[in-house]
This record gives sequence, C-alpha cells and structure tokens, in this order.
Amino acid sequence: MTQPAHAAPEIVNAEVVEEKSPIRLKSLPTRMTLEELQLQIADKLGITPYVDINVGGRDYRVHGMQVMPDDALERINAMWQDKDLDPWPDDTPPRKVAVTDKDGKMTGEVIEVPRAGRPNTENPTIDGKTAPNPSARLARSIFGVEKYEQFKADGGESYMVAWVFNELNDIAKAKEDAEKGEADPKSPAPSDS
Repeated sequence: MTQPAHAAPEIVNAEVVEEKSPIRLKSLPTRMTLEELQLQIADKLGITPYVDINVGGRDYRVHGMQVMPDDALERINAMWQDKDLDPWPDDTPPRKVAVTDKDGKMTGEVIEVPRAGRPNTENPTIDGKTAPNPSARLARSIFGVEKYEQFKADGGESYMVAWVFNELNDIAKAKEDAEKGEADPKSPAPSDS
C-alpha cells in the first residue's frame, strides 16, 4: 500500500518528524519565565537578545529589536516618528516649500505645509526643554525617562546604550542577510558566540 504524498507526521518522543523532511520541531517546556522564553526565542533566531551594562553596581538591560519589550518598542517608534518632541503651537504659520519635479528641478510652484500640532523638528524640545541629542533620545526610549536618569546618575552615557543597541541590531541584520544570501560586506559577520 502506498502512502499519500502528504502523509500525517509520525510522532516520536514529543518530536514531530515529517517523512522526507529534515525539519524536527521539538516541544517547548510548559512553563517558562519571561527571561527563559526570551532566551529561547533568541536562541531559535540565533541572536544575542540583550546586553546588561553594569554602571554604578546596577545592571541596565539593552534589548535588540527582535525581543524588545512592548513599552520600549512603543517609545522607540514614537521617537523615530519624532512624536516624543513637543508639537508646534496651534498658531504656528505653515511652512512654505518649493515644489520640484521628478528630476529635482524647481517648478516655480510654492506650497504651504501646515506645522501646527506636528512635532517641532526645527527647534526640538521635550516638555519645554531643549531636546537631548539623538543618542540620549534613544536611551530614554529604551529605558524610559526615570531609568535613563538613574543610568546617567550612576555614570552611564547615552552613546553606550546607542552603541550596544545598534550593534545588537546590526549583528542580527547581518545574520538575517547571510541566511538569505544577501550579506553586506560592510556589516559585521554574525558570530556563533
């Protein structure tokens, strides 16, 4: 008797083994801590999930984007969209912008772009104070304001957080590209350590 082309998988010791397939799906533990789950996911993806920066006797965890906690991810996305900046006041006049054609040449037309209520990127402020540099905005987004202030008070610098964050994501991207066969010669090679 011949088996159909799509035979049901054979279950052996909590593993699913597809006939003629090298794929083996192992079962997961039925209970894990958040950190254990994070490490399991990172291991499956072949990435480093986070780096703990020890400053002033305290550990400050910087996650890569693949395992970033939701609250930090929301803050980072808001920062990338400049939503962490104070908006222009409601009485701000629109900005006049010269229109260009597809070749980048001026058409002579000028349009008005409203600014009121949008993030003020020309004179950026946060809570009425001059906005910090981009590395500090990223660190604030990763840690949250209070934890970032504690990190600074303990002697940490925002460039440290930005470097670790970018390195984690660059390595993960290089690994992903290498798996797709699209390795960028400027990207760091993924490591097995």
